[in-house]
Amino acid sequence: MFRFLMALIFTSCSFIVYGGTDCACELLNSPNISYTTLIASKNAICKAAGLERLAQELVQQKKWNEAEEALRTAQQLLEEKSCNDELLLPIFKLLDNIYINRGNFEEALQVELRILPILENRKDSSGVPRALLNIANIFFTIKQWNKGIDYTRQSLPHINRLYASTEQTVLLTRAAQRYFTYYEQVKDKKFLDTMSLIVHRAKQIMESIPFDKKTQFLVYTRLATIAIEQRAFDKAIEYIDHNLIQCDRAKDIAELAVNFSDKAEVMYALQRYPEAMRWADSSLLYNKKIGSPPHLANLYHLLSEIAEKNNDPQKALMALKEEKKLTDSINDATKVAAIQELEKKYNQAKNEQKIHQLAQEKTILILLVLAALFAVLLIGFILRQQSLKHKQAVLLTEQRLNRARMNPHFFFNTLAALQHVALQHNSGMMVAGQLAKFSFIMRESLESTYKEFISLEDEINFLHHFLTLQKVRFEQAYQYQISHDEQLDTSDTAIPPMILQPFIENSIEHGFHQLDYTGEINIHFSSEASFLVVHLTDNGKGLGNKQEEKETHISRATQIIRDRIYLLNLKFNSKASFQIADNTVNGKGVAVKIYLPLLSMSNLNTNA
Repeated sequence: MFRFLMALIFTSCSFIVYGGTDCACELLNSPNISYTTLIASKNAICKAAGLERLAQELVQQKKWNEAEEALRTAQQLLEEKSCNDELLLPIFKLLDNIYINRGNFEEALQVELRILPILENRKDSSGVPRALLNIANIFFTIKQWNKGIDYTRQSLPHINRLYASTEQTVLLTRAAQRYFTYYEQVKDKKFLDTMSLIVHRAKQIMESIPFDKKTQFLVYTRLATIAIEQRAFDKAIEYIDHNLIQCDRAKDIAELAVNFSDKAEVMYALQRYPEAMRWADSSLLYNKKIGSPPHLANLYHLLSEIAEKNNDPQKALMALKEEKKLTDSINDATKVAAIQELEKKYNQAKNEQKIHQLAQEKTILILLVLAALFAVLLIGFILRQQSLKHKQAVLLTEQRLNRARMNPHFFFNTLAALQHVALQHNSGMMVAGQLAKFSFIMRESLESTYKEFISLEDEINFLHHFLTLQKVRFEQAYQYQISHDEQLDTSDTAIPPMILQPFIENSIEHGFHQLDYTGEINIHFSSEASFLVVHLTDNGKGLGNKQEEKETHISRATQIIRDRIYLLNLKFNSKASFQIADNTVNGKGVAVKIYLPLLSMSNLNTNA
């Protein structure tokens, strides 16, 4: 029942945490399937996957509006099916790319705020800092500098936890650029120093493992930026030229746009204005292909400054107008307010989510506490039941032993034998002597039910009386011998009473039955390590009888000794045991060997 309850709790918790429905498209398992086939499918998930692939191609072609329309349709299909946000993640990433390139920063922030919790839930080690840096960039673009640097700072612990890799290097260069953007506004050298530390860390990683060309572009571009700011223009030109040599004029559009702009800035600082204008015009050409309003605005500002120094007021005015047009669009008051409202709502939703999560965790904790309490009660109940069963087993064993102390037939048969002696021999003294022995045996048998241990001396005395009296009952003759090691103190050595009597009785009544020779019983007590060893042998029929005889005669004595040893081991945590086998000394009879804990009567009486 406990396992069932725990399984139920785990299932409930899993449902609370994960929820959602199973959204799948089998067509996606087919290799080289086209987006047109997926879009034509009746399966909404397949259709959404096809629209996402179509949007990827449209983004590459810079068909932003058509790509957005395809992605919004895909998003609607997935949300109608209540699919997990994991499936929406690639759609949101493409939408973010579209909005940034179009300068729709309100929509871009809205998408990024949807992306971030998804990445946090899936514990995406590189995705989370990337999203934080994207949000930081949006706030920098709308001149919310403090919020921008705050999100940048949040990204650094995530980046530092990554392994040295291309991904870590790219994220470091992006964080460095955010610090430089903030430095340009506050002019506090410590932010430039932080940027420099981050970039040189990225350079160390890049030099330690193989890297692709685009990652090298990023690192060298950031190094060039630092060199320009430190007015180390020769070093800056070295970094920029390194990048330009590696650039593919047909493919590396973004890299060319940035490095041309940096080269223009260096030439402007060196007062080589005609060269600066050529590099700025080249950068403008590639920036227009990209179409990013923030980058275009920055470039037009540089162009206006270069044109003014190059004595071209008309071009300077044109550049200023273009810059103003772009910055007005970016910094539109309503857009800024909308973005701030979005962040406020996101933070509020995040706080509510935390409260909800804490409530869920509290519910789960209460369920687990209740389950643990139930488990403790259940374990306690089981242990109590086991304890009661154990006590019951001990009581039954003790009752069985008390009933088996002496074969009831012994008493009646002995009285009958004494009656026979009285009639045959007409000797009162003989009868009185045997009756005294009989009464002694009866008394010891009854008193043994109240004693756990007697001295070895008393046990040997009892065995002498018992063996002598048994001779009266049986016509066949037998002899016996009881001995012990000299080092044993029989008056102080403890032994359970009448532990040998069942085996002796078994030897006399069954082992010696109808023998044509004189029976012999030998009993010897010795010590061995921490055991009192009792060795009993006879020369009777042995164990080679029929199976039914063995079960009838041997089993009673075996059961009695087994019960006695069980109780001994339980009380003293000992390893008492016994063995029954054919007597190998003379090839006749039975040999019984009993190992009992070596106990002292004086110690037992002290502990009593």
